[in-house]
Amino acid sequence: MSIFKKKKKKTFFDVGKGDSSEDFLRILKAAAPASQLNVITELYDGAAQAFREGRPGNIQTAFLNEELTQWYDIGPTAQLLLKISEEADDKLAAIALAFEKIPAPDRPGKLNKLLNQAIDKNVGDKSFYALLLDAGAEADAFSGHLLVTAAGSANPVPAIKLLLERGASLDDARESAGRRPHTESHIAAWLTFYEEKIARETAAEKIMGQMREQIAELTERNSGLEKQIGSLTGEVTRLPVQAPASADKQPKNPTQGKLRIRPS
Repeated sequence: MSIFKKKKKKTFFDVGKGDSSEDFLRILKAAAPASQLNVITELYDGAAQAFREGRPGNIQTAFLNEELTQWYDIGPTAQLLLKISEEADDKLAAIALAFEKIPAPDRPGKLNKLLNQAIDKNVGDKSFYALLLDAGAEADAFSGHLLVTAAGSANPVPAIKLLLERGASLDDARESAGRRPHTESHIAAWLTFYEEKIARETAAEKIMGQMREQIAELTERNSGLEKQIGSLTGEVTRLPVQAPASADKQPKNPTQGKLRIRPS
């Protein structure tokens, strides 16, 4: 029996978690053209673990070299960005750190792609989309295409409402849909339907807000009246109360027993 321990074989997860960005990138370049999704998934999982431990190098390399895998739909995905941001105390700082190696002018474009993917693949929710917009993604990116993506997504209303609030244009979206002749009619119908739905919900929210304000005002008035009633009640209870005199202490009528009525 050998006295030497057999060296443990390094996994792709270990490479992703390791400190060598060169090894990480070399394996990523080999795996991407072959669409080896299991290899890339392990690499990214390891890199995400390292990121959480304060070693962001491989995550930064992954997003910097996103073009290696973008054509295979296996690149550094919105799901990966969600994973590394959701466990961070400062989510915006986590995204900024992941994108640190990317030149500043290129960051919005990469974030736009990830936002489009997140909406299309139903990754995260409205708060995650808002986070990507806060990080630098643009609501009106791709000439309104983000709204088109949202209209065909699994949960369209929150995404469309957020994009409209952040400056997206329905006119641009309809024009974008018009460049897709096979889907123009039903995408335009979806956009119109959701536009009307959001308008109704916004009007309902406004009415509900007004009602809440009125209820709060009435509650405040009622609270004031209750305080006044309580104060008056306290004053009444402090007033001296004179007990009625007992029967044996009541003053006698001085004429009692002395008047006689003479017969006429």
